[in-house]
Amino acid sequence: MYLLKIRCAKYYSVILDYTPDISNTEQMSLVIRCVDISETSPKIEEFFLTFLVIKDKTGEGLFGTLQDVLADLGLSIDDIRGQGYDNGSNMKGKHKGVQKRLLEINPRAVYTPCGCHSLNLALSDIACSSDIAVLFFGVVQRIYCLFSSSTNNCDIFKEIVNGITVKPFSQTRWESRINSIKAIRFQAPKIREALFYLADNSDNPKTRSEAESLAMSDTHGIGNFEFVFGMIIWYELLFVVNKVSKILQSEDMDIDIAIAQVKGLVSFFKDYRETGFQKSKREAERIATEMEIDPMFSKKAKRPTKRKQFYGEEPDKVGEVVVLTPEEDFRINYFIKIVDQGLVSLETRFDQLQGYEKTFGFLFDFKKLKLAEDDKLMVSCANLEVFLKHGNYSDIDGDDLFLELKLLRGGLPEGITKAAGILDIKKFFKAEAHKISIKKFFKAEAHKISIKKFFKAEAHKISIKKFFKAEAHKISIKKFFKAEAHKISIKKFFKAEAHKISIKKFFKAEAHKISIKKFFKAEAHKISIKKFFKAEAHKIVSTVDINPRAVYTPCGCHSLNLALSDIACSSDIAVLFFGVVQRIYCLFSSSTNNCDIFKEIVNGITVKPFSQTRWESRINSIKAIRFQAPKIREALFYLADNSDNPKTRSEAESLAMSDTHGIGNFEFVFGMIIWYELLFVVNKVSKILQSEDMDIDIAIAQVKGLVSFFKDYRETGFQKSKREAERIATEMEIDPMFSKKAKRPTKRKQFYGEEPDKVGEVVVLTPEEDFRINYFIKIVDQGLVSLETRFDQLQGYEKTFGFLFDFKKLKLAEDDKLMVSCANLEVFLKHGNYSDIDGDDLFLELKLLRGGLPEGITKAAGILEFLKRRESCYPNTWTAYRIMMTIPVSVASAERSFSNLKLIKSYLRSSMSQERLNGLSMLSIERDMAEKLDCTNLMNEFAGRNARRIIFQQYCIGFHIFKYFCLTLFI
Repeated sequence: MYLLKIRCAKYYSVILDYTPDISNTEQMSLVIRCVDISETSPKIEEFFLTFLVIKDKTGEGLFGTLQDVLADLGLSIDDIRGQGYDNGSNMKGKHKGVQKRLLEINPRAVYTPCGCHSLNLALSDIACSSDIAVLFFGVVQRIYCLFSSSTNNCDIFKEIVNGITVKPFSQTRWESRINSIKAIRFQAPKIREALFYLADNSDNPKTRSEAESLAMSDTHGIGNFEFVFGMIIWYELLFVVNKVSKILQSEDMDIDIAIAQVKGLVSFFKDYRETGFQKSKREAERIATEMEIDPMFSKKAKRPTKRKQFYGEEPDKVGEVVVLTPEEDFRINYFIKIVDQGLVSLETRFDQLQGYEKTFGFLFDFKKLKLAEDDKLMVSCANLEVFLKHGNYSDIDGDDLFLELKLLRGGLPEGITKAAGILDIKKFFKAEAHKISIKKFFKAEAHKISIKKFFKAEAHKISIKKFFKAEAHKISIKKFFKAEAHKISIKKFFKAEAHKISIKKFFKAEAHKISIKKFFKAEAHKISIKKFFKAEAHKIVSTVDINPRAVYTPCGCHSLNLALSDIACSSDIAVLFFGVVQRIYCLFSSSTNNCDIFKEIVNGITVKPFSQTRWESRINSIKAIRFQAPKIREALFYLADNSDNPKTRSEAESLAMSDTHGIGNFEFVFGMIIWYELLFVVNKVSKILQSEDMDIDIAIAQVKGLVSFFKDYRETGFQKSKREAERIATEMEIDPMFSKKAKRPTKRKQFYGEEPDKVGEVVVLTPEEDFRINYFIKIVDQGLVSLETRFDQLQGYEKTFGFLFDFKKLKLAEDDKLMVSCANLEVFLKHGNYSDIDGDDLFLELKLLRGGLPEGITKAAGILEFLKRRESCYPNTWTAYRIMMTIPVSVASAERSFSNLKLIKSYLRSSMSQERLNGLSMLSIERDMAEKLDCTNLMNEFAGRNARRIIFQQYCIGFHIFKYFCLTLFI
């Protein structure tokens, strides 16, 4: 529809901008601006058409992309009359930019740099023109960083200031810095009070030093008069520029209004240069007095300056030193400097608009057009013809335009003076000619019935209200629910049916006056509302009670995570170990400087945070330390010796050297080896269980293998891990010895028949033995217990389906045992008098299958594939294997769908309907199936459907249909 509007408008402008998306792919937005003349009232519109992936960001590459997309959309490049880009060199470049390349093909596609970007660049020029301005914004940013660095600092700010929160700077949108300045401009006294509080009471030395500097410093804080004065100046400048920027961002912004806004901004700067200093000074003195700051400019040592000798001036006066007072120095070298820079930047960056005023200016204001002399008007029309000419063709004829404007000057009604009103004159004359009111004009005349009018009125000019209520033979769907045969309004319809029962009574009771609570809780058999929605009269809530064959299997991956959680929580040493690993990550990720030091010294796998739920993924956190421990310790030592942050130095030294809370002790290194091996094995099993085609027999085999690993690791893992830990400790220059810690003596329990005098003997363990028993053995035993407990359900399935898992074992099974297994499976799959299989038939089929199955097929998946081709021969076997393969092992597929959910329903699309969410999710998750669909047939089928053709021909419905409607509508 947008393309039709653009083609109807004929002339259009292209607006381009690009930015990287979340995947670091450059996306260019294409927006078309045109005058929409397809509607009754012409309107300036900006239509977004598409995002374009940018691979070549040069002017040539961007222009080639633009040409291709315009050709694909069927838009002629010769109809472009305007270009709007940012101020990047690849866009606005005079020699190789996009605008230059387009002008070479179509000279009438005039380029206009983005007004908002130009304002941002002008503000950037102003701020960079003065060192004092740079320092001012640095102080404002430091205030934000201080109060946002911790929740404690933030709470102090809220408690003392209790107003607008401090905000960070935008590096690109300069005019938005008004929000950062505003928080300080109107709360400076309270903010200084909060800084004093932090300087006196904070526990962090860095915070105390920073707060005191910001509150008291004469050069780098808010405790000096120059900062307060600059705050007033910058707030007023940013406030005005921000207002103009917001106006320029509107979609229907005209070039005449934009020029007027820029002129007004330049006028403000000129006026502010003359009068702004004294006004700002008075306001700054008031705030400084409130902040208990001396409202005086500080005296700073300045290098003497000499005036330049002018022609005819006496040479002896040139060498005189120009001595400025502190106030005069601030006015000249700061205030005047930034205001003058603003004027220069605005005039330079908006000179293109001034050029357009010379070309189109005579069309901007109709009052001036009325007063224009004919000779000047004719020259302006001729100049516009030349401007819009390409080759031998021009968009307009200057002479004809001159005559039309002369005619228009006499016939234009009073009150229309601006370009937008003149553009709408066609509509005005349509309504004025027959003196039809604007209301009637939009409704339509007698001979021109638009589709809009059709829904407003038909041949007899029935109002839209009557139209939807219905005529004699056409009952709309709205009317259907508004009234039945006797034209009862929707209010009456819901209030009562045939006997005019009020809606309250209706929902309170039906024929037998059942209360609404009872009505929704149950129908004839008084089923509760929970049961009502889950089942009908004879269906009970519990799934197992409804269908005992729907066997429950806890997710294998979740069970592994819970088993690891049990292991880690079983030992205090393990808890401390993971705490140290997390502290290492927090230290190196706390600042870019710390991160750069890590990259420079370690230059390998980056440290990673823990997942609070996916325990097996902690292998990635341990791996970064397991294979880089010596280099990580070297990086910690470097931070401890060279960091400027006392907190960082203390934390780094503690992690590098501490015998209990760092990586500088042998127990940590030993635990690192143990946990890496345990997590590595569990992570591998978890990944296998997450596959969609995972079979229950393979899952049981994997869990058995994991249990076997834990048992073997319990016997042999300690010595193997010890040797590896000693090697790494030597490399890290750590003594490979267990530290001696004071322990509370323990006594053994007296066993039956043991001599009592030996029971009281104190059991003294060596540090190594203590570590082995109270840490290594403890966590491995806990792992064995958790695995056997959390996977007992799978063991139960093995007893039921185990004889079907491996065909080799099935071949060797005795007939008696096989018959018993088949009978047990029949009972397991039985509900009431019906079972999915017949045990006796299954036994006979398996005996037959043992002799007829080809060599090489041993696993369940292969047998199922073989049975599919011979389903009629082995019906019970086919059913048994399908049920066995149907039982899920994990819910990984459901969790993977959440990734698509986050991508599809983001905060920008939070109001998406459930139906649309489900449709998009289905297309994304089941994309393999969606790719096989024939989109052409689907679109043709959808286009052939027309919901408006549906006409309800019945005047009333039965009570049961009405009841269903109520339930679906209100429940």
